[in-house]
Amino acid sequence: MWRLLTSLLVQDGGWSGAAFNLVALAALGVTAERFWGFSRWWVVWLVAGVGAQIWGLLVQPTGGGNSVATFGLAASLAVVAVRRGNGAARPGGAVCLLAGLILLAGRDVHGGAAVLGAGTGLLLARSGPAPVSRRARPPSRGR
Repeated sequence: MWRLLTSLLVQDGGWSGAAFNLVALAALGVTAERFWGFSRWWVVWLVAGVGAQIWGLLVQPTGGGNSVATFGLAASLAVVAVRRGNGAARPGGAVCLLAGLILLAGRDVHGGAAVLGAGTGLLLARSGPAPVSRRARPPSRGR
């Protein structure tokens, strides 16, 4: 029970693991928030994060950290890249999703997060256009 309640708030990799995970979340999280919007970002983050911790109870009963939620955000964007992307976006997204499946087959908690993030992203993308964050909109020209 402790893992389900706190694992997204603590890190098992010490200060270096915490710093790496928070930098990764900041870099990827900004992109995901700009694409999904604030509310949908939280939906993906929580579904992937909490769901991966439940999966982790079966396959990796020790450990914790927010990297699983970040993996879920990445997979949600990868699904959109495969579905709507052009140029390098489609194959890049496909490689990310394949890596998630490999992690899942290897019984890694991050694989569960990737599958849950991809599934959530697919459902959100089908439910309508993703809202554009205010931060992502170009400034008005004052006309």
